[in-house]
Amino acid sequence: MEIEKELTQLEWYEFLRKWLKIAGVEDKKVVFLITDSQINDDKYFEDINNLLNIGEIPNLYAGEDKENVNIQIIVGKNELNSLLFTIVDR
Repeated sequence: MEIEKELTQLEWYEFLRKWLKIAGVEDKKVVFLITDSQINDDKYFEDINNLLNIGEIPNLYAGEDKENVNIQIIVGKNELNSLLFTIVDR
């Protein structure tokens, strides 16, 4: 994933939600590529630091949205496990 323009705070969070969903829910490999010239607010550095150090960005999702994402991840992992067990049983 690459940032191609300067983003507002709202656009930044939407960008992160989109790519974290691709990486977490859809279980696809992503690369986060950003240069310091693309960051127009120090808050973005803090968000990236939190993501790298604690694995999440505080307050990126509202409580209900965060729960929905967690459920989507669990459902996706269960479907993958079911598929793997089906293949192994054959």
